[in-house]
Amino acid sequence: MTYQIRDILYFEEKEYRLNCYILEPYFFSNPKLRPYGNGGTALRRGYIGTFTIIDEKLTVINLEILSSEFGDLDIKSVFKKTFNGNKICDWYSGLIRIDENKGRFNEEKEEYIFEYLEFYKGTFIGKRIMDYYELQNFKSNQYKKFKETVEFRELYNRISKSKIGEYETNKIIIENILEFIPEVY
Repeated sequence: MTYQIRDILYFEEKEYRLNCYILEPYFFSNPKLRPYGNGGTALRRGYIGTFTIIDEKLTVINLEILSSEFGDLDIKSVFKKTFNGNKICDWYSGLIRIDENKGRFNEEKEEYIFEYLEFYKGTFIGKRIMDYYELQNFKSNQYKKFKETVEFRELYNRISKSKIGEYETNKIIIENILEFIPEVY
């Protein structure tokens, strides 16, 4: 799998490269607005989003594509064409991991301290800082609450279609619970 160019979040005067794709639900609902560039295998989603928090709202401040319009590969902004001004991410609820240890695949080692920014419908709720054991307990509680939802049943059915069995299906959901939950419970 080719390593993907990541989106960017500016928070408290620091730049964070994200392991999540905040704009995907927006473009799923608005497919005609999705920009496509020439990112090849390093940018399969077609764009690079840049975000910040303005007045407690998660906000898109730039959207770029890779373009070979004039021969050389270059970065081109398509922000105004796509959003026509700053765009509040009111569709986004969940957690964005920002700690330095996340690596490319959100690694979880016992010695790590985990930092997440929590959002509900684009509104910044706060920053969560947890050690490994607190994170595992938090994930377990999120799984228990998520298991009671329609979204869980739909996700479970999608994953179990691969015929991997109940144990493996639940294991995949538990390990990735923070990416699957539609909001923090």
